[in-house]
Amino acid sequence: MGALRLGGLGLVLAASIFIAGCGGGGGDSPQADDGSLSKAEFVKKADAVCASGEKEVGSKSTAFLKKNGLKEVSESSPAQGEELIETVAIPALQRQVDEIRALGLPSSGAGEAEAFLNSADEAIETAEENPEKMFKEPLEVLAKTDEIGKKIGFKVCSN
Repeated sequence: MGALRLGGLGLVLAASIFIAGCGGGGGDSPQADDGSLSKAEFVKKADAVCASGEKEVGSKSTAFLKKNGLKEVSESSPAQGEELIETVAIPALQRQVDEIRALGLPSSGAGEAEAFLNSADEAIETAEENPEKMFKEPLEVLAKTDEIGKKIGFKVCSN
């Protein structure tokens, strides 16, 4: 997954490492004989979802900062960081996971894709239970998801 970046905050969340916003509708993309996506098409579409998610997080983070009269969110403002995770990052990540899941599993590498999505669900659950950890240690929270994403071949959906 491409690292989920929170605008110009300098805060990089590995959260969006794998998801972003489904990249357009089908068309002449190769599909497997059974109608499911090929692994290459799955990777391409999932990476498009991640790229879109990065843009969404960037714009919503900028709006969050502006609304709260902040220039950035840092370790010295953990309450705002946690709020940013809860109101911007988690919903964006969940949307991305849902969009990637809606693509369906690829005809080849379905097990890896499913493991990636399950790992992403676990990371989101961790972030919901402990937004401070996601704010302070996003790379740790998303390490397993990132590792699986790299194996799949994601360019945007993995850091």
